[in-house]
Amino acid sequence: MPTRDLIRNIIEIPTTTLIPPLQEPINRLPIQYDSPMLEKSLDLPTNERIIEKQAVNMIRIRHKKMKKHKRKKFRKKMKFVLEKIRLKRRQKKEKLFEAELTAKVKEAEAFDAKEYVNEKLSILNKKILPRTFRGEILPAEMIKQFLDEKRARKEAKRNKPRLTL
Repeated sequence: MPTRDLIRNIIEIPTTTLIPPLQEPINRLPIQYDSPMLEKSLDLPTNERIIEKQAVNMIRIRHKKMKKHKRKKFRKKMKFVLEKIRLKRRQKKEKLFEAELTAKVKEAEAFDAKEYVNEKLSILNKKILPRTFRGEILPAEMIKQFLDEKRARKEAKRNKPRLTL
């Protein structure tokens, strides 16, 4: 009995006369690819700007890919050897660094503060002689002699004997 319920639920399309039945077209239209081809004159290409097809770029790309592939293969094959080399380099750098640090420590231990201060004070107290005297370039001994004479004259002028009663 359930089939009767299904049949009742089916709605049929009403038949109308609005949709015309399929008929053959009265006049046949020409198919597009049957239309006559326009006659175009085909000329040979001129010698100007002949573009040659070259595979240079393709070859370059292929070379790059092959190099990359071989590099990966080499690294995979030599993984542990390269790691050992890197380890040795690291150890070498570490040894150099430690040696540098020990040298700095020894230098710091050898440092004497009193000696350092005396050295700096001697540099500050040192009299600097000019290279020229009255515009003339002379040897250091002569300049020293002339400066001493000048200083002595100033002292004599300053310490004039005075009459005291």
